Amino acid sequence: MSRLGPRNSNDGGFSRISAPRTRASDARKGAVCDMVNNNINNKPGSNNNKELPSGVEDFLEKELAGVVGLESVKQQLRQLVKNIRVEERRREMGLGSCSEEGEAMDMVFYGNPGTGKTSIARLIPSLLQKMQILGKKAPFLEVGRQDLVGAFIGATEANTVKKIAEGKGGVMFVDEAYTLTAGDGKDFGVKALETIMQCMTSNEKERPIFIFAGYKPQMESFLQANPGMARRIAYKFHFEDYTPMQLTTIAVDKTAKRGLQLSAAAKAALPSVFEQRFTPQARSLWNGGLASRLVSDSVQALNRRLDPASATREELCTLQERDVREGGESAAAAVCALQGIVEDA
Repeated sequence: MSRLGPRNSNDGGFSRISAPRTRASDARKGAVCDMVNNNINNKPGSNNNKELPSGVEDFLEKELAGVVGLESVKQQLRQLVKNIRVEERRREMGLGSCSEEGEAMDMVFYGNPGTGKTSIARLIPSLLQKMQILGKKAPFLEVGRQDLVGAFIGATEANTVKKIAEGKGGVMFVDEAYTLTAGDGKDFGVKALETIMQCMTSNEKERPIFIFAGYKPQMESFLQANPGMARRIAYKFHFEDYTPMQLTTIAVDKTAKRGLQLSAAAKAALPSVFEQRFTPQARSLWNGGLASRLVSDSVQALNRRLDPASATREELCTLQERDVREGGESAAAAVCALQGIVEDA
């Protein structure tokens, strides 16, 4: 497994990297922080010195119980809570913190589309609120290149500063972060990244916690091209692709959320449909999106099969094996067509 820095063999899969101390003489960093502060009227409070409340672990386990797969991510989240608990115990014993001054909680989420990165990112502020790391009104802000990069000189920095201000005291989730450096040397995305970096190195207590997400290869290249940022990433999470059995669980859940059910035969057929109808590459590129597409197409197959005038309540609410297999065939054709578009682009 790739590492951004040294890790302890007992860290449960977490990679912690100490953020280097910053210099107060950096006028540019201070200027960005001033710009952020000028855009903020309400500052969500945070207090890292209070004793952590009870029930944090129970809250986390309840949230994780509804997450399919992602066992390594779940263990990393448990270790995050434990890390903070141990730091609190050190303070109780008068030992002080072993973390370096200015160490932050910024994160990287590696993973293919549909692996639950955004869902877990939305859990982070709630978890940190429970631990009293963030205030009760800590915002969660999801942004992409289109939200940060402007069309003319000065617009990108203004857009980025505005978004940082909106996320102040909370979490700012930068999806497909590697696209900020995907262009040529004249691309304005680099300016957005520079502005974020200036905020990350400012030691300003109310600044957002940044989560950068995207495909693993592109994100690794992104961090290699930005070593200053890589040194400041405290945690990295690896989101694995879903197996056919896990996709089956997701499909069953999505079916239930539609007010429908699967017959025993339909449910038993799902793993083979996911494995045989969709190539490993398609499953890797779509993941949970395949389950959504298959359920949608299976419902269409059910609707085509039923007679609106005579269908019973049970027939209207139950996907049969034939519906699932027909839906799988239709979904596979659509996915292959879309893959062709992506590959030809």
